[in-house]
Amino acid sequence: MMNDPAYREVNYRKLTDYFLNGIYPPHNLIITMDGPDGKLDITAVHQLIQNRILPLFQKQVQ
Repeated sequence: MMNDPAYREVNYRKLTDYFLNGIYPPHNLIITMDGPDGKLDITAVHQLIQNRILPLFQKQVQ
């Protein structure tokens, strides 16, 4: 979808709004994208959850 100029423009505006409001990847924003084949790499998403999100919750519990 990022090869579609209209879609890309909408997402660029969203990211600009996020940045202007102090929301930055990967600090407090996770961005995923479909690959060229239109599929989401679920293995990469799983690794992201395991490595970036779950440790945040584990620190709070301890």
